[in-house]
Amino acid sequence: MTNSQNKKVVILLSDGLANSLWTGEFLTVPAQQGAISEANNGRSNNIEYRVLGYGKRDQAQPAIDETVLKKIACADPNDSVCVSNNYSYTPDPTDWSNGFLTILDGLCR
Repeated sequence: MTNSQNKKVVILLSDGLANSLWTGEFLTVPAQQGAISEANNGRSNNIEYRVLGYGKRDQAQPAIDETVLKKIACADPNDSVCVSNNYSYTPDPTDWSNGFLTILDGLCR
């Protein structure tokens, strides 16, 4: 992806929860921080991130970490324009195909 002259986009479907450690070149960190760091590195190579988040929000212990997903989608997770363009909450697997199609439609315009 770093050598291509074409538009570079990563599409991620995730709940944003860390269930393992990520071992990078110099350190081991929770998977969430590793994913955010890699997305930030990718952005420096002009890679865009489109994220579909899934998991229940309305439980005593939510099954999704949208803060992490928004940090992967956008360098500034508080940038509402970036978040609305690059992050979508798709809690039900029946929503996933529409989520992917919406992303692809936006990329092809």
